[in-house]
Amino acid sequence: MQNDLTESIKAKSPFRRGADDGLLMGVLLVIVFFTGSQSFRYTLASDLTPILMLGGVPLLTYFLLRRSYIRDNGLTLFSSLWMQGIVTFFCGSLILAMFMYCFMRWIEPDFMRETVAHIAEFYDSMPDNPQGKEIALVFHTMLDENMFPSAISVAVESIWLGVFSGSLLSMLAAIAARARRVIPRSGNQQ
Repeated sequence: MQNDLTESIKAKSPFRRGADDGLLMGVLLVIVFFTGSQSFRYTLASDLTPILMLGGVPLLTYFLLRRSYIRDNGLTLFSSLWMQGIVTFFCGSLILAMFMYCFMRWIEPDFMRETVAHIAEFYDSMPDNPQGKEIALVFHTMLDENMFPSAISVAVESIWLGVFSGSLLSMLAAIAARARRVIPRSGNQQ
């Protein structure tokens, strides 16, 4: 029985589980980005949708790590769960970056210009805020000088942001996933 349990744990490494889970994370991150990118056009419910869906990222991370912990009968090490979470975010961020690049390069090439214009309008609408006027001036300068980050630089930065924030979130989710005990089950379950 101990041999079956050991083989069950070795069957899927945290890297493989993270890569598999990265597909789910990537789909969620793409949906968050897409709904957020459309929130300038379609207000009301679309303003809350990306925020609510972004709140689902920590929940999904916890459930994915907890599922692995339960599958391993409560024997998964903290470091293994944490590594699984980091790989999950890395793979999910790669999927997001590919989508963002394609979106900003071919689907909506003026996305950055429109975003900067909306931000400038937002700060222009603050009449009694001198810092807001200075920030608006910076964004108007970006518009006038046509100084926007390229689609590839935004995509690469999203990978860095996803992996860094995902590693911190995975650490907390790994602690939470291991917080409750698991009653060991017999048999090989994957």
